[in-house]
Amino acid sequence: MVAVVAFVVALAVRSIYGPQHPGPGNNPDSFGVTFVNDLNRPVVLSLCANPPTCNAVDYSHNISSGSTDAENIGTDVKTTWAITEQNGSRFRKCVTLLYPNYVNNPTIHLSRAVQCAKS
Repeated sequence: MVAVVAFVVALAVRSIYGPQHPGPGNNPDSFGVTFVNDLNRPVVLSLCANPPTCNAVDYSHNISSGSTDAENIGTDVKTTWAITEQNGSRFRKCVTLLYPNYVNNPTIHLSRAVQCAKS
């Protein structure tokens, strides 16, 4: 009986807040994003330490062609991500994210990245 009541309450909360709101008890200050490597080659995704030029990075992940990578970001926190080829040369693009409010797991396609700022 308790489980049924908890389930009904959970459904009611979900219907009141909708899928884009974290609902009570969750942390609305951060959420997951999914980067999709829709490029035809493996790349390295790096969190820029000095946006917008991205000459230095905090950490990196290899992402195979057609694969995804999940990251957590904060609401109202601007982050810039550099995309390079795995050997570090030629292809170099950046994507900047800024979400003023919670969003339920947005998908970021790496093919939409733009040229990084010049230093």
